[in-house]
Amino acid sequence: SDMYGRKPLLLVAISLFVLGSIVGIVAQDMTMLIISRVIQGVGGGGLMILSQTAVADVIPARERGKYTGIMGAVFAFSSVAGPLLGGWLTEGPGWRWAFILNIPLGIMAFVGVWALLHLPKKPKTHGKTDYAGMAVLTLVTAAITLIATWGGTTYEWASAQIIGLIAAAIIGILGFIAIEKRAAEPIIPLQFFKDKNFVLVTIAAPLIAIAMFGAMAYLPTYFQMAVGASASVAGLYMTPMMAAMLITSIIAGALVTKTGKYKAFPIIGSGVLAVGLALLSTITVDSPVYLICLYIATIGVGLGLSMQILTLIVQNTFAHKYVGTATAANNYFRQV
Repeated sequence: SDMYGRKPLLLVAISLFVLGSIVGIVAQDMTMLIISRVIQGVGGGGLMILSQTAVADVIPARERGKYTGIMGAVFAFSSVAGPLLGGWLTEGPGWRWAFILNIPLGIMAFVGVWALLHLPKKPKTHGKTDYAGMAVLTLVTAAITLIATWGGTTYEWASAQIIGLIAAAIIGILGFIAIEKRAAEPIIPLQFFKDKNFVLVTIAAPLIAIAMFGAMAYLPTYFQMAVGASASVAGLYMTPMMAAMLITSIIAGALVTKTGKYKAFPIIGSGVLAVGLALLSTITVDSPVYLICLYIATIGVGLGLSMQILTLIVQNTFAHKYVGTATAANNYFRQV
């Protein structure tokens, strides 16, 4: 999008997400279902990054805090509402409706972006796309994911499979660095890592994301297995986290816009997040649900104060022509 513009690629991303949903609807086996999720992932990656960078295109740096706070609130709401709705659909009309609902939503999003999104025109730089960097980064990511998934469970840590994957990941990282040094339009420019702000955020964002995704993935399962809740009710129990994250994200963004300062928010947010996780570690099978929900809400406060502010720091650190690439790099390390 830094080379070709945001709007065309955002429309492509929405289209791919809808296409992946259609494939999911008609899937007759697990292979086809996984393929549909791959297509959705390609579109979803574009949606996440381009929505954030489009905001940076139309909003001055001084005003971005308020809007990144709203984006954080949308993310908080959808992160809980999606699984909650998915659980209800799976228990009721059937899991295929989780894909069917994406089609009218996707069409509405496509029409809205096409008709209403007016971004400032900028010169297009049709450089050479870094396909080699993308391919190697994909292989490295797959290797790291398999190491984390298989190590100590499917295979011993000292097994040939895990050692081979570790070696492949190391060789891949070295190869990726070599490719990026020579790429005309690198997917992750190495000069980013010379900037202290980017390095700090690149470390902080994954640490915060580990806490967030760990809690969001584990707790609904805990509620089902330890509390005996249904899939939909287990999702409902996550509402305090969503509500706290939504409210604090909006408040933090508004305060950043008002004061022009944002360093304190991720520091305070990380501390609150740590407190919430520590409290969550004290629960037992006899702990009442309301107490667990209170601890989850504490985690939500910490996330709302920190997550979107880190993205804002990255966007305000680099020149506008690098905003898309920098936002994408930050999200890559966070998501992985």
